Amino acid sequence: MTRRSAWFLGVALAALGTALAVGQQLTPSGLSGNETWSVATGGPGGPSIFVTTNHMRNTSSYALSSATTGTVTPVANTVATIFTAALTGAITFPAPSAPLDGQKISVSNGTAAAFTQTITLTAATGQTVVNGACAADPAGTTCAWIYVASNTTWYRIQ
Repeated sequence: MTRRSAWFLGVALAALGTALAVGQQLTPSGLSGNETWSVATGGPGGPSIFVTTNHMRNTSSYALSSATTGTVTPVANTVATIFTAALTGAITFPAPSAPLDGQKISVSNGTAAAFTQTITLTAATGQTVVNGACAADPAGTTCAWIYVASNTTWYRIQ
């Protein structure tokens, strides 16, 4: 190989290496769930709302709770609350005050042992709860309720 050919080969390899280094993706390849955009609900010029990626891909948010007794108020827009510590007393779990039709909330036993205490979903003002007590939950189980706006009632579905 001549000196000139070796030089051209070196330049070509350097250009290829530079192209690969510069051509790498600089942004995440996946969605974090924190992305937000505005969606019009009333047509052009009408009202709009902010929507997160979680809403668009039908995923849900969750919260971990180490509470062992008392009242545990779910964080706004949280669908699942996972209890990570054994309960020492009853838990009161207040329903959201302004739920959406079809909104689901749940509580899960995230421990390795059965819960011997009761977790009770309590209705907000103007709401009703049907079968709100979640008692003797084996390890890893979930109790869930869904809201029906037409009669302002939470129904146990799991």
